[in-house]
Amino acid sequence: MQGDTADAPKAETAEISYGDAMDLAMTLHRQGKLDGAAKMYETQRRMAPKDPNPNLGRLLHALGRDEDAMSAFCEALVLKPGHAPAHGRYSHREAYLRTVLGDAGLVDIRLRAAHLRMEGGKPVEGLVVSARSSEVPGHG
Repeated sequence: MQGDTADAPKAETAEISYGDAMDLAMTLHRQGKLDGAAKMYETQRRMAPKDPNPNLGRLLHALGRDEDAMSAFCEALVLKPGHAPAHGRYSHREAYLRTVLGDAGLVDIRLRAAHLRMEGGKPVEGLVVSARSSEVPGHG
C-alpha cells in the first residue's frame, strides 16, 4: 500500500500545464473528489501565484479547512481587490438560481443578464431575478 500513496503526488503533478491543472482541479471538484481537487488547485496556485483563484477557498471550506479557506479567499482578494468570485457575489449560474428559487416555492422565474455595477471602470455582469410566491395568484 505504501507504494500506492507514494506514487500519487508524482502522477498528479508531473509535467502538467497550468490550464490542465485548472481543468483537472475543476473536474475533480465537480466529481466530489475534494482532496485531489485541493492538490490540483494548490498546484495551479504554485504555477501562477499572482492569479487569484477563489475556487481553492470554496473547496477548502467544503473540506472543513476554514482557516485555510479564509487564507485562500484573502489571498485572492489581495491579488485582485474587489474580485467578485472571491466573495461569491454575482457568481451564481442560471440553472442554480432556477433550482434554488423553485425549491423555495417561487414560480414565474425570470432571469435577465445585466451589468449590475461598475468595478474598476468595468461593468460587473450578473443576473437580475424576478419571481413570485406560488401562493400569490399570477396576473393574467
